[in-house]
Amino acid sequence: MSQIKSNEKIEYYLNLLKMTYDQLTRYLIDKYGPATDDYYRESSYYRFLNGEIKNITTGNYSRTNEGLYCHHIDENKMMNISNKEFIKNYNYSFDYQKKERLVYCNLIEHLILHTLITIETKGNYGYLGYITYLSPTIHEWYIDRIPLKRDWMIKCRDAAFLTPSEAKLILDRSDKIISNMEYKKRLKEKGYKKLHHRLNQNLTIPQFKNHEKQISIMKKDIKLKVKYLEEESYRLKMKEREISQKMNEVKDFKSKYPNLVKLNITKFTPRKKLLDHLFIYKYKNILSNKKELNSLKINDTRDKILEELETILKNK
Repeated sequence: MSQIKSNEKIEYYLNLLKMTYDQLTRYLIDKYGPATDDYYRESSYYRFLNGEIKNITTGNYSRTNEGLYCHHIDENKMMNISNKEFIKNYNYSFDYQKKERLVYCNLIEHLILHTLITIETKGNYGYLGYITYLSPTIHEWYIDRIPLKRDWMIKCRDAAFLTPSEAKLILDRSDKIISNMEYKKRLKEKGYKKLHHRLNQNLTIPQFKNHEKQISIMKKDIKLKVKYLEEESYRLKMKEREISQKMNEVKDFKSKYPNLVKLNITKFTPRKKLLDHLFIYKYKNILSNKKELNSLKINDTRDKILEELETILKNK
């Protein structure tokens, strides 16, 4: 019985690989239902583009509690639509973030979406997410079986659970489709040139086919490796920029709140702990308990709480 279910599951994913990207997005919307909220809050999005804030407030779109990812449908036109660095650098339209342009999928369906994007855009889009995130994640979760600690990861893993052999089959099939993409394109465009070349070399058709196949595979492998290295280099560069930005934020925090730093309060200290300090240094003789303080400060921003606490410590 389990073998039948396994075969049905694999057959399901292999059939998805036969669809067009548009067909698959429409199918997944029917399967999981449409998004009910935008990916980002529109007002926050434009404030971020205008340089007024450093982060964008997300909408209530997440369904990771169901083991589902949220995919931007227009990733076949633009790269990294949810990435704030790309949003700022390329001034992405908010239209890409609207709920109508989102689709839900499990991890394997997400991989297949990126496979189809890569094929249909001839590698211009989709491949970066495929090779640097989705394919490695599937390998780690289902083949290497690394332990997961985060609850959302566990739910996403279990929602699309595969055995090691099933995961390897899906990855091999997707890799093969992507790898053969450019080979087939070259065969079509250079058919006549190949005939002329074969006659000049006095090769039989089987000999020439084998010769051309080996050359084509070698070139394809080299090209994919170069593309991977370029994209990996770009990913590392973006990671370095992110780390540098966080370091600057920490430095700015220390400069702005020197007295808080003495209490080992950092940019990442939880709001609850900040309120605990505030209660101790100011409100313990005014309010009955911390719960009253939480109610009193419920509408205060994090920055406002930090500034109040810094002022108190400065004047002590």
